[in-house]
Amino acid sequence: MKNGLLFFISLLFLFSCSENIQEVVNSPIIVTATEAEYYHQDSTYHYEVDLKYPVIDANLNPEVLNKINNLLPEKFHQFTHQNEFIEGHLNLPEDFFSDHADWQGVLTNSYRIHQADSLLFISFSIYQYFIGAAHGSTQQYALRFDLNSGEEVPINQIIQTDTTSLQHLKKLINAQLPDSVCWGIQNDSNIIPNIQNMVLVKDSVLFFVSDYSLCPHAFGVPDIRFSNDQISPLLKTAKVEYFSEIEPVVDEGEIATH
Repeated sequence: MKNGLLFFISLLFLFSCSENIQEVVNSPIIVTATEAEYYHQDSTYHYEVDLKYPVIDANLNPEVLNKINNLLPEKFHQFTHQNEFIEGHLNLPEDFFSDHADWQGVLTNSYRIHQADSLLFISFSIYQYFIGAAHGSTQQYALRFDLNSGEEVPINQIIQTDTTSLQHLKKLINAQLPDSVCWGIQNDSNIIPNIQNMVLVKDSVLFFVSDYSLCPHAFGVPDIRFSNDQISPLLKTAKVEYFSEIEPVVDEGEIATH
């Protein structure tokens, strides 16, 4: 009887130990990316489309990855305005290109991927030069995903958006601009749109800025950076321990053109 009891206690002890060991194993979320690209040059209507966006991979539940990778191309298509760009060239007068044979419209982009613990940031820089324009312009966009759920994270879950916090952020941003040429954020209604493209990186926070948003084109500011000391009182996120910038691997396939 004693031997049986001792054997049972030994089994219980071993089982408990193995469960404790399993509980303390914490697999990190490791994000990688593959780049999909679409390129088309139209010699008849004189435009070039060169677009690329990432396909995300990670040691996550497939449903979480599907959420992220299904939303990415949908949002990217909205950002690029590709259909409008192409249609604009198709609708030019028939004799236009005979007079401007060397002109070519361009639609292209670049992007960056950052991870901050379980937050994934994907920022897009979309450059469009419409044929015949004085110059091109660049628009900035940023997406934020929760790697635990795959859901898009709104800006008000990252940074405080009460009136006092926004006014403080407005002053910080305007103080970074050359006052003689830039108008900065003038109206309170423009504060949220100008902080939407926000990325957490190691030791600082980046806000990517579209052309004409805060300055004339010639004095455009592509991004504004604040140190953690400057911005941390305004952040809602807990202290971030892990940061990474992900470099995508180029895929041979093409992205959907919609």
